[in-house]
Amino acid sequence: MKDLLILAADGTEEVECLMILDFARRAGLTVDLASIEAERKIRSSHGVVIDCDARLAELDPADYRALFCPGGLPGAKTISESPQVQDLVKQFHLDGRYVFAVCAGPLILKTCGLSASMAGTCYPSFKDELGFSQYHDVSLVRDANVITAQGLAATPALGAYIVEILADRERAETVSKAVLWPDLLSDAHRKSSLHIES
Repeated sequence: MKDLLILAADGTEEVECLMILDFARRAGLTVDLASIEAERKIRSSHGVVIDCDARLAELDPADYRALFCPGGLPGAKTISESPQVQDLVKQFHLDGRYVFAVCAGPLILKTCGLSASMAGTCYPSFKDELGFSQYHDVSLVRDANVITAQGLAATPALGAYIVEILADRERAETVSKAVLWPDLLSDAHRKSSLHIES
């Protein structure tokens, strides 16, 4: 089984998308970056052309342990409004597989009818629209198998946390040190930036 499926659309935030890809590949995880568009190439929210590994239609989502939805507009809205992605997220959630989303990326949780029954975080201007049962103004929130992050500044911490979950803490620490962000997994950073719903 592969580790992580990353979704991208025209208007995806390129740093959020590619930083997670970078952290995961540095850790040796098997990752595919999939365009949900008709073409494999997408144009990011800031005009960067990204040649994805494949189109989502060419992949079998059952092959992956985890799914990541980046933010950026209009990419996050395109992803959240895709019936194929909605079915995918619902199935991952039902299976207990991990769903990660950052910034406006958690919009998919709203369109899947999940956000109202879970704790989460997102880019602050989307807080009311998402309607989490509990919104936490922190970098990362974990509610069972769904992990949300606030925005671009939270992406390194999310990347390290993804590696810790899908691999182990040692690999997450190795990657964090390699990118010169050694405190991402420190107790102090974790205490101030991560909320785990019990």
